Amino acid sequence: MSEKTGDKTDTISIRITPELNDYLDHMKEVYGISKSEVCRKIIKSSLEEEKFTIESKESFLLRKQLVYEVNAIGKNVNQIVHNFNSEFYNEFEKKKLFALLNKLMELFQNGQFGNSENNNK
Repeated sequence: MSEKTGDKTDTISIRITPELNDYLDHMKEVYGISKSEVCRKIIKSSLEEEKFTIESKESFLLRKQLVYEVNAIGKNVNQIVHNFNSEFYNEFEKKKLFALLNKLMELFQNGQFGNSENNNK
């Protein structure tokens, strides 16, 4: 989630208000990163003129789980294709598998599969 320490060689020390310190503490807890990492991300986003974004622990874990699930689906599809090509299935089963695969592809193309933003609405 964060950069390696090796490329960070300079140290700075600043004074901040209690309110800013509370804000950094809040950000640290919400996103599960250190205050230093919060500050680095804020500075970096302002230099790159990007919106300040930090991925929450929950979002990171959900994305990681989604990648795992997609990989598992890929393995299953590979097994099905292997069996399909080795005459393991009869013609009816092949047509059924092909229809299910087309339905999966349709869901991916429409953005309905694995899109947590659409599923939460």
